[in-house]
Amino acid sequence: MKGTSDLLRIIFRTLLCLILIMSASLTSPVCEDPPAKRKKLAPGEGIFEHDQLTPAKGWPLWLKDFSKSKRTQETSGITYIGRDDENRRCFFLVDDVGAIHLCRVEDNGPDEKGEISLESVSFSKSIFDELSTNDVWDFEAIAAEPSGLGAKGLASEIEAFLAVEGRGDKLIEQTRVLKVKLLHTDPALAESTDKREWRIESMGDAIPGANFWKVLMGSNRGIEGLSASNRFLMLGLESLEKKGVFNTRGTFLYVYDKVTEQSASIRTIIMGIHSITGICSVGDSITVLMDRNRQRLTLLEWEENDNEMWVSACHHFPLDLPAPDGFRYHIPSVEGLAIDDVGDFWCVTDPWSGHYEAVGAAPETLHVYLAAEVPMIYRFSGTPIWQAAELGHTWPSNTKD
Repeated sequence: MKGTSDLLRIIFRTLLCLILIMSASLTSPVCEDPPAKRKKLAPGEGIFEHDQLTPAKGWPLWLKDFSKSKRTQETSGITYIGRDDENRRCFFLVDDVGAIHLCRVEDNGPDEKGEISLESVSFSKSIFDELSTNDVWDFEAIAAEPSGLGAKGLASEIEAFLAVEGRGDKLIEQTRVLKVKLLHTDPALAESTDKREWRIESMGDAIPGANFWKVLMGSNRGIEGLSASNRFLMLGLESLEKKGVFNTRGTFLYVYDKVTEQSASIRTIIMGIHSITGICSVGDSITVLMDRNRQRLTLLEWEENDNEMWVSACHHFPLDLPAPDGFRYHIPSVEGLAIDDVGDFWCVTDPWSGHYEAVGAAPETLHVYLAAEVPMIYRFSGTPIWQAAELGHTWPSNTKD
């Protein structure tokens, strides 16, 4: 029996290698390392299952600015852009309903809840021109270029990537990944007192002429994950299945090398990734994915060999997803992913209409906010993630303040 088990294990590993090699297309294969360099990619050795992650104390919070009576709606994307002059963490959020907000998060310490501040981002003429043929504006993901983010204070000009999902008969044509610029206007220099501080401008298609990521798109199955490192642009297809259908095929992660202008397509099901609704990169060698369907984070490690990138390890972290104050609800629909300057992880919810309800005993406020489909924002401490993946050196000064 032992010999048979060993033989099956060898056959399974061989099939895994073949599938991974076949899943990487075009000119930059992204799959397993060659045997001489391989460290961790065999089944049971390179795919790691870790303990469930619980939100940081006091989280999640409703994505509602109570001081301004402002909220987000169907929030699907988040990207971290640094801290403001008051040391508040700042993010750009994008909504399925065609809205963008600057979100400032004030951490009031372990004994008090944080506070959310929201500011609307206005649209320049270039955005209206770029999306003039779109029936609706459906923003699914946003990712800031890391090179433009300052260490102290917010930069006045931030370049980013924006995923727009098409609808109807022209969904392929209307689905776009744009390069954009977010600009800050000092209120003191504004033409009028009600002029918004932030506006977004289009810089055209992120990858002019590209169509490699459009082949498998379908209704409500567009690009929902975006991340940018200095070298790579990562694009995540939401799923290969229609919404509500049991997913057995996984999805695709697309990798575009901004230096060589080459791309690769990676089939994710072999790594246990069923959907991609958020991506965040840490340098060129670490990619973290949000898998909404499995309600977990997946951390991928990459290695470079002979100018090619290979997946060397895959770490899965299930997520505990309570409502604010620890009450339970269904169905959590976590989307977007951001990593802040101390390595903590952030994600948002895009409420699934008709499936956003309290479970068990809950206060009236929870029922009200869920009925109004107010999104949530989660924060997870990065320490257990980086330690479990043996990547603690990535954040040598991982102190929370």
